[in-house]
Order: sequence, then C-alpha cells, then structure tokens
Amino acid sequence: MESKAFSPVPVCAREWFLLRLFFAMAVVWGLWEALPFARQEMPNGIAYFVDLSFLGGPEAMTWFRPLVIVAAVLYVTGFLNPLGVVVLTLAHLGYNTLHNSQGFTFHGNNMIGLILITQSVAELFWLGWRLVKGRPFTFAAGLSAASYQLYFSQCAVAAVYVTSAITKLSKTEGLWLFKSHYLAKAVVKTHRQLYYDNPSKGVYEPVIGIAQWLAEHHIITRLAFGAGFFLELFAFVALWNRAWALFIGTSFIAFHFGVELIMKLDFRVNQVMCFIFLVNLPFWISWMTGLGSKSGKGLPQTAGR
Repeated sequence: MESKAFSPVPVCAREWFLLRLFFAMAVVWGLWEALPFARQEMPNGIAYFVDLSFLGGPEAMTWFRPLVIVAAVLYVTGFLNPLGVVVLTLAHLGYNTLHNSQGFTFHGNNMIGLILITQSVAELFWLGWRLVKGRPFTFAAGLSAASYQLYFSQCAVAAVYVTSAITKLSKTEGLWLFKSHYLAKAVVKTHRQLYYDNPSKGVYEPVIGIAQWLAEHHIITRLAFGAGFFLELFAFVALWNRAWALFIGTSFIAFHFGVELIMKLDFRVNQVMCFIFLVNLPFWISWMTGLGSKSGKGLPQTAGR
C-alpha cells in the first residue's frame, strides 16, 4: 500500500513494539531521579488544583519507581491497554509539574509530555468508541492503531519545534533573523550560568571567544542561526513521509549538537525523541534487510486490542 503525503503509514508489529520500548525507556529514565522538593513553593499548571508534594523526596520513589516500571511494561506489551500509557502520562505530568512549581520552569521535557498526551488521548478515544459503539474502531485499509500513534507522536515532535519558531517571531516582532547576532549575549549568559551552577568545576574565561566572534560576524551568524530557525519553522515537513522524517530528524539531532557546542545547552530529550520517532531505526533496518515490504502486516486493523 502506497501512503499519501502527510498521512499515517503502515506500521508492522515489530516496528511499533521497538518504538514503544525505546520511548518507555526514555520516559522511565526521565522520572527516575528523586525530586528534592517537599512542597510546592509556587504552584504551576495542575499544581493549582492538586497538591503534588507527595511526589517529592526519596521516600516517594519507593512506590513511584515501581509504579512507573509497571506502567512502562504494560505500555510496551499492550496488556490492559490503555492503562500503561495513561499512568505514564499522569506520572510524567505530576512529576514535572512539581519540578516546575518551585519558582522556576524547565521546558526540556515538554516533548515527552506532549507525545504521552497525544497517545493517551488516542487510546482513550478508541476505548470510548468501543464501549459506546459496541465494536472496535475501524481504520483505513492497510493502517492500524500503531500507524496513527506513530503519526500522532511525530505531530507532537513537530509541534514543539514549530511553536518554538513562532515564539521567536512573536517575541521579536518578526525580526528574529535580523536580531539573531545578539545571541552572542545569550552565549555569554549560558557559559556564566554553567559556572555559577557548578563553581567547583572551574572558571570560564571572562570573555567567551565564540561569543565575540558571533557578535562581530553578523551575516554568518544570521545565516547559521537562520538555518536552525527555518528547520524549526518547517519541522512539519517530517510528516510528509518516512524519508523526510529521517532527514528532518537527523538534521535536528545535528542542530542540537551544534547548539550545545556553542551555548552549552543540551537538548538530549529532544534528540532522543527525534531519534525514536523521526529517524525510526527499526523501520529502516527492516527496510534495508528486506523486511520493510512487510510493513503494515502483523497488526489488527482495528483499535480493539
């Protein structure tokens, strides 16, 4: 079956199992460290309505970690679906909301949260359909629940980047490209902040050489940062087909390594999500070994799992 552009593609059971496995490992890894917070200093998001302080401290990890592991196993195996993905989503939202309720916010896990939410909403919709209609949801020929979950996950990844690009335009009144050389100041800021966060690891030079170079070479700086900006703005092209997803995914991974080199800011979570859902090695390995032609087989054509 030949897929249309910007639409779900056939996904085989092996591919979707491995994608779930990799994603579950990333989610669990991000929830493993004990939060050193005993209270919500400045409630944020759902913390306005629910006191999430019970998730803080090493004591909470005695039950939180086993809960997350069990949910991850349910998610990967598909047993008692959609319980696993829903529990992982709630755990991720609660854990990171408590982290962001201390007077500062960290956006590095937004992409995982959005992917979990989209997958949960889809699974709950299909479950509701089955309960209300009395029959599983029927997909188009050649497609399955896995096809749509992969597509929704890719949409979530692309949405984070497009939103970032639009925010840049909004904050600079559409002049982000023309002001991009001022990012030299941000380079100095991040380098200094790294020192103040970890003073025992050494002292950074008073004037960052790379920041000075960026400030002095406006055109080259605008071209370099402009390429990253347009990559974010047109991230939705990854939804065109598998080949474009591979290209956009590898481009983002390289882009983030460049940002880390210059600004000392790592986006490991984003890189891992791009690697899992855009690069999608399970599919390309199967394709290169001659198993790709079987993509779409091995999964039921309904959501009634």
